[in-house]
Amino acid sequence: MLPIVSSIAIGPITITPHGLFFALGAMTAAAYIFSQRHSLNLSAGTILERVFWIFAAGLLAARLTFLLAYPDEWTSVSQLVQIWEGGLVSFGGIVAGTALVLWYSGKAPRGEAWLSAAGGAFLLGWAVGRLGNFFALESAGVASPTWNFLYGTVPIQLFEALGCIVLFFLVRKLPGVQMRYATLFGYFVIRFIVDFWRDETVSLGLRTSQWVSLFFITVIGGTYLLMLRYHRRRSHGA
Repeated sequence: MLPIVSSIAIGPITITPHGLFFALGAMTAAAYIFSQRHSLNLSAGTILERVFWIFAAGLLAARLTFLLAYPDEWTSVSQLVQIWEGGLVSFGGIVAGTALVLWYSGKAPRGEAWLSAAGGAFLLGWAVGRLGNFFALESAGVASPTWNFLYGTVPIQLFEALGCIVLFFLVRKLPGVQMRYATLFGYFVIRFIVDFWRDETVSLGLRTSQWVSLFFITVIGGTYLLMLRYHRRRSHGA
C-alpha cells in the first residue's frame, strides 16, 4: 500500500496535501496562462491578480456551498473563511470561478483569447489539485479489492485528473467558442462517469454529484444548441 502523505507543520502553519496540491494547481493554471500571454496582451501583474482572485473566489464559493449543503456544520460566520478546516464542494467553486472568468473576459483586450487560455488553465490546474484529494484520501471511491495497493478504494481522484488532462489535449485545437463549451461540457461528463464509483449515497439510481453534473451537462449542452440555432437563423436572415 502506498504511504499517505501527511500534513506538515511549520511553526503555526500546517500544510495539508489538499492545500498543497490545490496551491500547486493554481500555480499550474497561472503558468499556463503565462505561456499564452503573447495572445492575451496582458501584463504579468494582471495575470497574477486575475488568477489570485479566481482562485480565492472559487475557494470561498466551494466553502459556502459546503456550509449551505450541510447547515449542521455552521457554528459561526467565521467558518466561511476557515478553508483549512476542510469541507469544500467543488461545484460551487467551479461556478464562481467560471463567473469571474467571464466577467474578466469583458475587461480583457482580447476576451476570446483570455477565455480559451482560462479554459486550458482550469483543466490543467484541476488535474493537479485532484492529486491532493487522492493523497489526503478525500472524495474517495467505493471500496474495491482490485485497488488494495491504492488504499483499497477506486481512485476516482486520479481518474478525474487523467480525464482533465486528456480533455485538455482534445479541446485545445477547437475554435474559441467550441473549446469553451467543450471544456465545461466535457468536464461534467467526466465527473458524471467517474462518480459512478464515488462512495456516496445513491438516489434514484445516481449519486447526488451525478445529478448535479447531469444538470450542468443539460444546461451547457442546451445553451450551446440554442446558440447554434440563433446563429443559423441570423445567417439565413442575412
